[in-house]
Amino acid sequence: MQPKILCSKCHNQIVWKDKFCAHCGEPVELPPQVTSPVSPKAIKDQSIVCRSCGESNASDATFCRACGTPTGEKRHDKTAPVQSASKENRIQSQALSWKIITGLILFLVGGVVVIELFTGKKDLPKVEEHQHEVPTGNMQALPQIEELEKKVAANPNDTSVVLQLANSLHDNRFYDKAIAYYTRYLEMKPKDADARVDLGICYNDSG
Repeated sequence: MQPKILCSKCHNQIVWKDKFCAHCGEPVELPPQVTSPVSPKAIKDQSIVCRSCGESNASDATFCRACGTPTGEKRHDKTAPVQSASKENRIQSQALSWKIITGLILFLVGGVVVIELFTGKKDLPKVEEHQHEVPTGNMQALPQIEELEKKVAANPNDTSVVLQLANSLHDNRFYDKAIAYYTRYLEMKPKDADARVDLGICYNDSG
């Protein structure tokens, strides 16, 4: 079993046959009695190859153990920032894409709203049609009206009875019949101003 050898400068353990300390690059002088070859188990992971001499070095070596040339940054240190930067760029790209999509949707919705406001059908105020409601006739007065109609039928030229029937129809809101009897009366008494006024009122009240 070979004795444990430490670097004289940094006291890092030296692998057999190393000419330089892999930690600080200090030249290594091995004792004369050490002549055994390097054991395959002495180096845990020979993943860094020296660019100067081609010697394999451990993954955590800072200097080549054969020629002392700096090995540079560790391999995993090189890839980690790249992967991190790539992931960050991917996240930023996704966030930017969502912002663009959201902005486009809001723009389209806003455009539709503006178009509807300017070109949509406006509710015009409804013109209320004031229809004249004709009051219904007084049904309780029908017996009296029927008696007067019988008298007029018996004496069609009796102007007083015709006028009395027309007034009764007018008073009880039977305007259509009242208009007919007022017109009939005025044909016989055209100068009766009161009857003519009553006829006008019947036309107005009936719409």
